[in-house]
Amino acid sequence: MEQYLASMCGLNGSGKTRLRKWLKSDMGIYTISVDEIGIAKYGRPCDYGYTSKNPEHVAYVKTELRKKRDKALIGGKDVLIDSGATTNEKRMIYLGDIPQSVSNLERFDSFTSFS
Repeated sequence: MEQYLASMCGLNGSGKTRLRKWLKSDMGIYTISVDEIGIAKYGRPCDYGYTSKNPEHVAYVKTELRKKRDKALIGGKDVLIDSGATTNEKRMIYLGDIPQSVSNLERFDSFTSFS
């Protein structure tokens, strides 16, 4: 059985979070929000740390996102990541380096453009 790892990327206000919340509540998809990781730790979204000049914020968000992603994938869940990372380099931080124990993984990378 295939597993899926997908990212939703786009500009602020494009509808990523609204779609993520719908997919989570109505479809039961496991989702990870970069903004929610930043808010939980620092009281504000960190946009995966790229809008923050603090290297500690960048490292924390990256580490927490990968922990959540890896735990879900190893547990057999499909994963959807909500992030504002708009370059391939930034998105590969969470689409790459998948645990070896996860096989048959399909990766999808998409931009949202609706509002």
